Amino acid sequence: MSLPPSEDVEGHPGAQLRDGPNDGDTSSALIGAFCVGGAAVLWALIGIFTKHLNGNGVRAVDIAWWRASGAGCLFVLNLKVIGGRLTGPRREVLPLVGFAGVGVSIFYFALPAAVLEGGVTVAYVLLYTAPIWVVVGHVVMTRRPPSRVAAASVLIGTAGVIAVVLGSSGNARLTPLAVALGLCAGLSYSAYYLVGSGLFLRLGPTQVYAVALCVGSIPLGIAAGFSLPSGSEWMWVGALCLVSTWLPYVLLGEGLRRLSPVRSVIIANLEPVVAACLAAVLFGERLGMIAIIGAVLVVAASMLSSLGAEQV
Repeated sequence: MSLPPSEDVEGHPGAQLRDGPNDGDTSSALIGAFCVGGAAVLWALIGIFTKHLNGNGVRAVDIAWWRASGAGCLFVLNLKVIGGRLTGPRREVLPLVGFAGVGVSIFYFALPAAVLEGGVTVAYVLLYTAPIWVVVGHVVMTRRPPSRVAAASVLIGTAGVIAVVLGSSGNARLTPLAVALGLCAGLSYSAYYLVGSGLFLRLGPTQVYAVALCVGSIPLGIAAGFSLPSGSEWMWVGALCLVSTWLPYVLLGEGLRRLSPVRSVIIANLEPVVAACLAAVLFGERLGMIAIIGAVLVVAASMLSSLGAEQV
């Protein structure tokens, strides 16, 4: 999932690369679009991998532990390849630990738990409230009133969530816990912008992911009893870590080198659409008409809040 534009950090999913020089290059822009779109599709597969693992009796906390620790190892290897270091200034320790706790420990558990409780479609629609939480968080942190665009995105997104809650039907199980977990996933993911953007700027995304994923996996490992996959689960966990965690960030970073953040955010909104389509085909999940309208409103609010991020 791509969040609103942020500081100028090469390879960061929120990098501020406004109207980059490559935007006018058709071939480069096309490659960038495929990279961002590919990242969105790969993130959408998290719900599919989660449902498959749960079919083998794997709990959400185990999935979160395996994903965080596995992806953390991949980013550590990535960091070593590019010659980076795991250590950083002491002043960054507290922000990194906080980011690891919210952006990894909480987020990595909340998303699969929401998928297992309410289904892929509901979980991903509520996940896409993250940009709305970013607007709210930014207003709270800066104590400045939101712009009209930002305020409109919050109102539209809130209306969309209410519609999803009132209109869900079929195999999309909408329980109070499913709503709470989905909103928690969106809220905790907003930390990637509110807290993570500064860390990405100062330390670089690879170092931040390497440290945050490893640190954030510790509470998850304790909660999961440091369980290990068995049999064919290793293949699915490997796909979850490599295909739906490490690779999408690499693709998104490459895409943002070629596209402006605004275009990237619009393309990245493919994620909940792809997730909903896959859930309908593979698991028979359906939303009622009111809920479909609500889902469209949530995605529209996500795009609107992203497009108006600089005016917040």
